Amino acid sequence: MSAGYVISLLPNLQNSFKLAVPLDVVGAFQQDRSTGIAGTLGVTSKMIPVTMTMHSSLNTVQEVQVRSRIGSFPDSASDELYSLQRNHG
Repeated sequence: MSAGYVISLLPNLQNSFKLAVPLDVVGAFQQDRSTGIAGTLGVTSKMIPVTMTMHSSLNTVQEVQVRSRIGSFPDSASDELYSLQRNHG
């Protein structure tokens, strides 16, 4: 969890949300469900370093280093790879 600065509110009857910029880490999430999230202030998640290298068909190589929460590696790694492909595909 992090403190944040809300840039804009995007209202929609089906799916409204806030566009925000994260600031300092203030805690860790314990649950993320469709009806809400729960976390604890003042604690941090256990993280592992992950390095991903992507080779494109144009012979370019891009390396990204991220930290992933232990227990969520497949999801967070696939999110990062999808972002790399979408932005540099």
